[in-house]
Amino acid sequence: MFSKTNRKCRFLFALLPIVGLLISQPSTAADKSLVLLPLAIYSDQPRDYLRPGLKSMFVSRLSGEGLQLIGDERLNPLLKEKEKEGVASKERAEEIAKDLKADFAVFGSLTSIGPGFSLDLSVLELGKEESKVTRISEAVPEDQLIPKLSDMVYNIRAVIAGVDIRPQRREEAEADPKNKSIIGLFYPPGAEDKTLKPAGRISMGMDVMGCDTGDLDGDGQPEVVVMGRKKLLVYAKKEKLVLKDTLEASMGEEFIKVSVGDLNGDGKAEIYLVSSTAKAECTVLEWTGKFRKILKRQGHLQVVKAADSKPLLLSQDSYASPDTFSLDASTKSYFSGKISVMAFDGASLTPKEALPGFAEGAQLYTLTPIDPGRRSLSGYVGLNLDSYLSLWDGNGNLVWRAEEKVGGTNNFITPTGMVGQQEMLNPTFLNARILVTDLNQDRKKEILVIENILMSKYTRVMKIVEKSNLVAYAAEPGRLAPIWKTPTFSYCITDMQTDGKSLFLAAQRGKMGTFGEGSGSIFWFE
Repeated sequence: MFSKTNRKCRFLFALLPIVGLLISQPSTAADKSLVLLPLAIYSDQPRDYLRPGLKSMFVSRLSGEGLQLIGDERLNPLLKEKEKEGVASKERAEEIAKDLKADFAVFGSLTSIGPGFSLDLSVLELGKEESKVTRISEAVPEDQLIPKLSDMVYNIRAVIAGVDIRPQRREEAEADPKNKSIIGLFYPPGAEDKTLKPAGRISMGMDVMGCDTGDLDGDGQPEVVVMGRKKLLVYAKKEKLVLKDTLEASMGEEFIKVSVGDLNGDGKAEIYLVSSTAKAECTVLEWTGKFRKILKRQGHLQVVKAADSKPLLLSQDSYASPDTFSLDASTKSYFSGKISVMAFDGASLTPKEALPGFAEGAQLYTLTPIDPGRRSLSGYVGLNLDSYLSLWDGNGNLVWRAEEKVGGTNNFITPTGMVGQQEMLNPTFLNARILVTDLNQDRKKEILVIENILMSKYTRVMKIVEKSNLVAYAAEPGRLAPIWKTPTFSYCITDMQTDGKSLFLAAQRGKMGTFGEGSGSIFWFE
């Protein structure tokens, strides 16, 4: 059943083809020629009526003033049947434009996102030697789509005239010293030779495998929780990190993951500490000056936090030891069954909902909703079971996958069930969380991903990480686009978390054995 706004939108778009037919502009020999290719429509509701309406709107506003639009009578014979529903690739757009001897082509997509749309267009300028693409995007509420089209037409005409104002604004921003980097850490791609400028660093004297932040005691100030294999440390953040307490692992127990969040809303964050013995187990702790165990349960738990959203607690069962790890989540393995959302009331955990099955699988500890409060609309980002960065829609369908693997960490479990670096054959990587955050405080969310660099990615052994980068992506309809990157760390980054304007990194040097006290550190950037 359509809303009033939806019906109004249908009516207006039904009129637009008629308006387009009434408008005709004579062309001159000096006119530049443009072909408007069919837009791809991505929506969970029937939206095909938008395609002809949008085209008519663009035709009526682009025609004339030195621009000749190529008609459908010349375009349609060149389109394959499926391409009549949208041409989304630059290569195919360029082929069609060349066949039509056009100077420019416009192609792209319209994506329905909840109560609004994202209109993503590319203006292709054909050159004698090389073609140039300029992207123009707008995200708008449904009832503002038509007014926003005028702005997009203005940008298209600016690109065609060679006076696109957006690159000029980018150049002005890059010339501003404030925008040379973000918190002394992120730079535009290609500038990764810059020097890292952390606000602080502390050596841990152990191999650091995880970290998180949260207000544990309710005093309004965040604590920093740092995890090693055998220790969990709580620090107060002053001008530097001040150690407040230590929790030791029991005999035969090794810590593998830690996360922090106030799930019951009492103003004091809980600690969710996952350990590995015969299988994964999670202990829920509170800390108000000293540790107190609230409960312990079988399986994996992970708190997911995102900017301007309540924390989310994800769960996955664990029925067997790591040597029976399987990529098939239906088997009784170390990661088993669907990932679920849990509720915590201060004393017990109860399941709230099961997340959808994710195409190609999803690694629990990397899975993050882009907007936790609107998961079914915003979708999810994470690593698939083969460690490719992936983007899923709210139903678990794969929308986009990176071309290169980014998974790999010195925090892994070996087939023998031992946690560490002594057994190098077929490790199961416990990859770090992916963050959705507004790191540079511009009201736009970035997606931060750790890109660890294996010492040797071509063999089954020696899977030790010795270097790493962090990459910041922008979530665009249908893909993730890299926008910032750090210089290379001479560490494996095993975990990260943001707190306000601070970013904390758990860093560990790669090494061949477990001898020595370890060489882990916590860095923070502000």
